[in-house]
Amino acid sequence: MLPPGYCSPSHAMERVAGVIHLDTSVGGGVLSPEEMVQKVKEAGINVAVITDKDNMRVEYGISPLRKIVKKIQERNSITTFGAENYLGVIDDISKKNPDMTIIAGVEAQPFYYWEGSYFSNDLRLVNLHKHLLIIGMESPEDFKDIPSVSYNNPAVFDIYCVLNVWPVLLLPVGLWLVVHKKKELIQARMFSYKKVRRPFVLSGAVILVAGVLFTINNFPFCSPLYDQYHGDRGALPYQNLIDYAEKKGGMVFWAHPDVGGTHTLNDIEISTPPYSRELLRTFNYTGFSVFVEGMKFSGRPGGFWDVALKQYINGERQKPVWAIGELDYKEGAWMGDTQTIFITSENSKTGILQAMRGGRMYAVHGNLKPVLEAFQIWDDRRGIWTEMGGTATAVQRIRLKIKAYLPEKDTGTANLRLIREGLVIKEISLSSAIDMELNDEFFNPIFVNMENNE
Repeated sequence: MLPPGYCSPSHAMERVAGVIHLDTSVGGGVLSPEEMVQKVKEAGINVAVITDKDNMRVEYGISPLRKIVKKIQERNSITTFGAENYLGVIDDISKKNPDMTIIAGVEAQPFYYWEGSYFSNDLRLVNLHKHLLIIGMESPEDFKDIPSVSYNNPAVFDIYCVLNVWPVLLLPVGLWLVVHKKKELIQARMFSYKKVRRPFVLSGAVILVAGVLFTINNFPFCSPLYDQYHGDRGALPYQNLIDYAEKKGGMVFWAHPDVGGTHTLNDIEISTPPYSRELLRTFNYTGFSVFVEGMKFSGRPGGFWDVALKQYINGERQKPVWAIGELDYKEGAWMGDTQTIFITSENSKTGILQAMRGGRMYAVHGNLKPVLEAFQIWDDRRGIWTEMGGTATAVQRIRLKIKAYLPEKDTGTANLRLIREGLVIKEISLSSAIDMELNDEFFNPIFVNMENNE
């Protein structure tokens, strides 16, 4: 059995270019899935990872009847389009384009919350655009059951499940008051008679209507794990999503974590601050997205990626954290500006997904697209060169092999930076090709960063 990350000469690996995070008209974009794939094909790219929104639903309810007195805004998404239809469309397009690898993913919107009040005219919607990409799930049911504050929000089974049943108790009381009769003897001059009255009809009707409304509002009685009315819930909604996707065989990548923004819509401020710190607050996700914004905080030397890698090396994380190039494309002339290069022996859906899981990939951005032919570390324990994404043990020094070049069509210079423990230990100007072996003192982790200098 070959060790993780090992590549024997008889199983040569190829570099396959792909674009990740494509929004189609199914959920969030302009182009149809067919038009999107055609754009990718025209750009000469082999792999397209389509990640439409799982849901685009926002709801605001007025207390105390939030589930009844409410306003809902919902746009196109996988939920409204139908998970079966979504996967079916992409499967059909894949069959029509056998020379390409087309993968259906999701851009998940697990949580948002409200600040302020509608009545005080200071309503604010927070973290609506705090997203994660899910790639690798297969069945429509897995897509349908993605947890979010809008759909499939898990319930908490506690004492409040009992306490929230209180409106049901009003129903028999209200009904009894409505139907309760009171007989009175009416004495006239010549005769007497009995009159039947219902003296509590009005109060009973009020109680009955209140009981019905609050029963509907409180159903299914158990409180959700989180909702949009009680402030920021930290990492909880996102970790819940990560755990779900992992159980379903999916990979999770934090989408555009360094990008924030604020705008106003219908007098409501919509704000999502950068959330790159979530790389350290959440666990068992596969990686995060970089370029261009990603190099500001998460991917820069000494940034959150370095910290997360150190946590893995120190046993504080079960899984390493990988980086992908994120395009976040809807339409325009910049298709392929950011790419993920997959290192795989099989240019297929299975091969691409395996490369993603194993960290055998790197991201490129801009006009220059450097090719990383080799990034290998010598494993002293096993006596082999370990490929990108593998794990190696160094006894005293790290032996490192790097082979990279610029394609002939690329004119310019790329800066190659070797990063160890968050510090740049070597910089190399790449204008044509390099083939080098380095020996370095024992430190982990170590990785390469290529920056365009066009």
